Amino acid sequence: MANSKSGAGENQLSPLIQHTDERRDVFRQCEYKKHSYAHRGLRESETVHMQDPDAMSGGPCCADCIKQRWEIDNLKIEITCLKKFVYREGDKADKSSMDMQISRLQRDNSTLIKTVEMLSRQLLNQNEENSTNVSSESDVYVNPRHTKESDIPSTSSKEKEKKLRKKKKRNVNESSSQSGVDPPKEIVNKAAGNPSTSTGNRKPVVVIAGDSIVKNVVGPSMSKSDADHLYVVKSFSGATISDMEDFIKPTTRKSPDKIILHVGTNDLKNSTPKVITDSILNLTTQIKEDSPNSMVGVSALLIRNDCPILATKVNQVNSTLENLCHMNNIPFLKNANINTSHLNSRGLHLNKLGSISLQNNFKEFINNLEN
Repeated sequence: MANSKSGAGENQLSPLIQHTDERRDVFRQCEYKKHSYAHRGLRESETVHMQDPDAMSGGPCCADCIKQRWEIDNLKIEITCLKKFVYREGDKADKSSMDMQISRLQRDNSTLIKTVEMLSRQLLNQNEENSTNVSSESDVYVNPRHTKESDIPSTSSKEKEKKLRKKKKRNVNESSSQSGVDPPKEIVNKAAGNPSTSTGNRKPVVVIAGDSIVKNVVGPSMSKSDADHLYVVKSFSGATISDMEDFIKPTTRKSPDKIILHVGTNDLKNSTPKVITDSILNLTTQIKEDSPNSMVGVSALLIRNDCPILATKVNQVNSTLENLCHMNNIPFLKNANINTSHLNSRGLHLNKLGSISLQNNFKEFINNLEN
């Protein structure tokens, strides 16, 4: 009996022992999973289903149910991990997109800055051209401050000249009508005071157009010392040969008798000697086309003491330019008498003595052309 009872007790305990072993294995798996997912960065709330198998199962249950719950919890955790991965990748993509947008905005900003600078330069050039036009149109090669009162005819003298011209014209018409012959055209033009045929006492106008090298050349002083010519100096600081093509137009519209060009100084840094000489020659051609009655001469570039490389280029330009002018019958002023003692401390522009020497060179150059 006792043996039978003990055998029956063992038979009753064996399922419980087996169930306890299974629960212990599941519990170990829970602990392993918890540590594994905690290592992967999951929060406690995301492992709530990995508690004690009783909490997970709500009581003793079969191993299959426990495994199914484990699979469900495992899927939930994998989904959570995937979401975190997607969020991180999304943040990286957003950051990359923002970096691209910042780069694009920086490029647009750089482009706008360059556009504003270009427009500012164009506006500055336009203002300089407008001021040049106003000064050129308001001053017909004569500065009133340097004009003697004796040179300005009074109102009475003007009226007398008009009456005298009318009287001459009337006498010519009467004599021609009496003889039955038409008066010669030259006599009619002189009587009418046509400036194209009767210059009277008008002095030939000489325009010296150039860059800042000629800014201290004084036109009225030259006119005073040379009674046969009226000198006008047009200085455009910083002007290149290309700029002078525009700046010279208001002058050529007035068709002065002579034009002396002194350009090329501001082209030495960025252009070769050949480009500079060809550009100067093209400028003289343009002036002759715009003002056919004007004689055009070219002044050589002055010596420099600020940069040995540029000083060498000056010699190369002058040598080639002299040959081109000789081949094209263009008067050329050498300026060989100007040396480093005529330059200021920076070695580029002229000092007072240098400006006077350049003035004398211009006057001598013009007078030699007429002799």
